[in-house]
Amino acid sequence: MNKLTIICRLCCEPSVKYYQDKPITTFRIASDVGYGEKKKTLFKQVASFGKTAEYAGNYLNKGDKIIIFGRIEDDEYTNKEGIKVIATKIIAEEIQMMSKYKPAAGSTSNQQETLPDEEIPF
Repeated sequence: MNKLTIICRLCCEPSVKYYQDKPITTFRIASDVGYGEKKKTLFKQVASFGKTAEYAGNYLNKGDKIIIFGRIEDDEYTNKEGIKVIATKIIAEEIQMMSKYKPAAGSTSNQQETLPDEEIPF
């Protein structure tokens, strides 16, 4: 079983892309672990698809406090130096807003881009 629930804040505006007319949204999150002098902040990449991606793209902004329900996935690849790299990301299956939606003054809508059919989203 691979289930994750995390309370976090968005580190950036969500980036919305479309692959074969289906939305894919990516963004980074920050969450704290520990307390006092042992407190540290972890940063993770998040991806969401379909209706969850539409929600993230339309309603989430940098700094928002959210709860993510989803799973963890690892991507393995070999970098230019020939070293095997494992990148962990969160796949958001559901997102709930904890802080109120407050667009920044003068902000524009989230970035949207369409990917060519031959380009793989990850």
